[in-house]
Amino acid sequence: MSGARAVSYPSPTMIHRRSTLALLLSLTAAALPAHARRAILPPTQAASRDITWELTSEPASARITMAQRGRFRLWLLARNIGRRTVDTQRDQLQWFINGEASMSLSMAFGNGVRDPRWSGLPAGTSVREARAMGETLFPRAGRYAITANQGGREVARLVVTVR
Repeated sequence: MSGARAVSYPSPTMIHRRSTLALLLSLTAAALPAHARRAILPPTQAASRDITWELTSEPASARITMAQRGRFRLWLLARNIGRRTVDTQRDQLQWFINGEASMSLSMAFGNGVRDPRWSGLPAGTSVREARAMGETLFPRAGRYAITANQGGREVARLVVTVR
């Protein structure tokens, strides 16, 4: 081929651009607080294996009266049983009451100020949060199965009986 020239790959220009980008990213990340650095990491598949979920209530008994609904608090707890800090991927939880999707629970746990540990939970630690919504969840006496699903599988369940 006449006029063709050999170009090494990666070219010196590409190497320079990659180095500059890597330097900028590392300087930007170093300037952020630790919880923000964890939050910008991409979600990992390991999070679903490393995080266990639990639903509990206050009062601790899952049997309440209609009059106690106003004092009912639903607690969501995530525990990291892995060996590294992971994002709990809490925003991917899907909520159900008696098998039907619950917009009330999705909105309650999907909005508001969150502890930064939800986005970067260190190994061997847990984080929890509560919502007071008994009157919204339990409009009448009966048995209510509250479930949280993630990745298409149930990860936590609490059954509450209201009498």
